[in-house]
Amino acid sequence: MRGQADKQKKDHGGRQQTRLHPIEGRHNVLVKQLRGAFARGELTPDGHCAIEGVRIVEEALRSGLKFRAVFFSRSAEAKAQRLLPLIAAHVETLLLPNKVFAAVVPSATPQGVAALVRCREFSLEDVLAKANSGPLVAIAGIQDPGNLGTILRSAEAFGAGGAI
Repeated sequence: MRGQADKQKKDHGGRQQTRLHPIEGRHNVLVKQLRGAFARGELTPDGHCAIEGVRIVEEALRSGLKFRAVFFSRSAEAKAQRLLPLIAAHVETLLLPNKVFAAVVPSATPQGVAALVRCREFSLEDVLAKANSGPLVAIAGIQDPGNLGTILRSAEAFGAGGAI
């Protein structure tokens, strides 16, 4: 029996289809891309970055970013129920065994939600054009991604026009 997140919906022909696709192993192409993006801290070959956690996935959805796939662990099926209505129909949604999910994401205590998302790109000219709307923050030599997140959130809170 599948969990409640394997909710069925009807396609255009009236047939039932599953929105949340169960994946049993690590050999799925999207699972490999997610693992590689987290491991290397780089974009996937098709330009997507890996994100993990309910809050950051919700923020990315609210920001209108384009998703390639969203991954849920079996223990996060309730979270999947809450997020699935917010995820565009063309985005692949995958349900992974807890062990596979934990092996793919870098967190010591994963929240059970991760995604491949295309981040917006801005040129230096785009950022400099925003200089009138607030100070610009120049960032260099960051070794801990958490520190970068803190700097960017603080810059936004103080009305920065952008970050370089």
